[in-house]
Amino acid sequence: MTTQLTTKNPPSSLYKWGNKSKILFILTLIFLISGCCCYCVQKSVKPEKSSVKKRWESKHVTCKDIKPVSDAYRDGYQRCLVSETVDGEVIPLLSILSVSGNKYIPYEDKNRFYSIWTRDLYWGFLGWAQAGDDSVLQVMKDCIRSLVIAKNKNQALGKYHPPINDKRYYIPQAFCKGFAIANDFMPQNAESQAHFIMMARNYWNLTGDTDFIKSIWQDIKYVAETIEKMDTNGNLIPDYVGGSYDYQGVGINTEEPHLTATVIATYQAMNDLANIMGEKSLGKRYTKLANKLKIQMNKPVRQDGLWMPDKKQYINMRIINKEGQKPHIDERFIPYENLTPIFYGITSKEQEKNIFDNLNTNFKKFYDLKYGPMYVAGAAKNEKSEFEFTSTPWLGFLDVFIRVRDLPEYNAKWDEKNYNNASKVFKLLLDHAYDIPPACFTEGMGIYGYLSGCSGRSWDNGNFFHTLIVGICGLEKSQYGISITAPKQLKGSPVSELDNMYWRNAVYKFEWKGKGGKIKKVTVDDKVIKPEADGNYLLKDSEGEHEVIVFTASKNR
Repeated sequence: MTTQLTTKNPPSSLYKWGNKSKILFILTLIFLISGCCCYCVQKSVKPEKSSVKKRWESKHVTCKDIKPVSDAYRDGYQRCLVSETVDGEVIPLLSILSVSGNKYIPYEDKNRFYSIWTRDLYWGFLGWAQAGDDSVLQVMKDCIRSLVIAKNKNQALGKYHPPINDKRYYIPQAFCKGFAIANDFMPQNAESQAHFIMMARNYWNLTGDTDFIKSIWQDIKYVAETIEKMDTNGNLIPDYVGGSYDYQGVGINTEEPHLTATVIATYQAMNDLANIMGEKSLGKRYTKLANKLKIQMNKPVRQDGLWMPDKKQYINMRIINKEGQKPHIDERFIPYENLTPIFYGITSKEQEKNIFDNLNTNFKKFYDLKYGPMYVAGAAKNEKSEFEFTSTPWLGFLDVFIRVRDLPEYNAKWDEKNYNNASKVFKLLLDHAYDIPPACFTEGMGIYGYLSGCSGRSWDNGNFFHTLIVGICGLEKSQYGISITAPKQLKGSPVSELDNMYWRNAVYKFEWKGKGGKIKKVTVDDKVIKPEADGNYLLKDSEGEHEVIVFTASKNR
């Protein structure tokens, strides 16, 4: 290196220096280069412990008006973080808060085990990305990477005997330490394939990290192709429903609205991802597939669809005629089987009204229960689980989110009834937040009707934040900044302030003044800002501390 820098034609700036200066510069340059190389090698093999610790100690929103905020973040996110070492790299993952025999295993316990659930990750990060700082996004990225590792490591056809007879590998429904898949977790679950893709799309929406999507793009396309193959009777509806939220016996050769709506949303996500990757023809193909499946799903049952025009609801599930099984249609009205299609925008306004009419008419049956709202079918025919015990609270938050986000405006009276019930449901969820410690929002009933309160689930606590921040407060983070829309202040649970909302290196404090659901003006650090072309407001400052006041006017609904 010294020889090169002292040749006949050295750089002009070096030529003017004395020999001592040359030597000093060269030694400094060598030191810096070697130091950088050593640092890069260390980082690629084993991240510094402090960097991992920093990810785990993420900062998050606070709210003086809603009591469980800090506890829900701690119990559903921070206490659910575990680590896995892969090829010398320590990867933080988001798990279920550890329990054993319905007994809580303390966070610090060296014997603490974990299980990673794909649906926990998808639904949970909808809220965690909004509630926490950018360190959450790194964990989200690591979790997506871990699902690819699990797919490649454990799920060969010869080991798990899934019904697709082409030696495919699968994104797991759940995996445990060492990326081991429990046999009864059905790795060939179509829902987990779908959630993997949608989480990847959501990650890009939040970060704009195209390089990462490019690095897993072939895996994404492979998984999307797997979902298509999971329709075995030619009606476009996937029929590999491994497990569900209601322990009702769905499995291979069953079709349900929840999964079908999820797959439609996944095909739409594939359009977005394909466009990001420059494969527009592939994107168009998945858009067409999504539209076809949406039409098929909303056909009457007698036409191989999932909608019952006479009862004005979706079926619970259908067992298709295959391998000697008897065709069967379960016509029970199960709330989440009807709510998920609304959430993903699969329903018409008339269908949406029909579904909420059913929920409102049966409000006492579904909501006014000893331990809070119930959204699922009975667990193992256990009477307690049907009449005394709550189910997964994330479904309750999903109910509230849909009602406050985009209620159909048929008439003010009907719209007001849904708004009032959204307020009631949200209050019920808050009232039952601490029924079974130590977790805040708990999973609820297990398969035998026991309250499994120790299992702090990401989907329960994460969806609390998604509902609170995006649905009620009208705030949503993306790679472009924080979008502000009109708040939906619920009766009995008003939110006047939301503090410590992080975006990149900036932290924002929000305050709402006035009554009503229409924004009059927005000020940032006492300066009025203008709305964007779509009428919403966007906060783009990625540095410093800022105070935002949203002034509202007009009637609430």
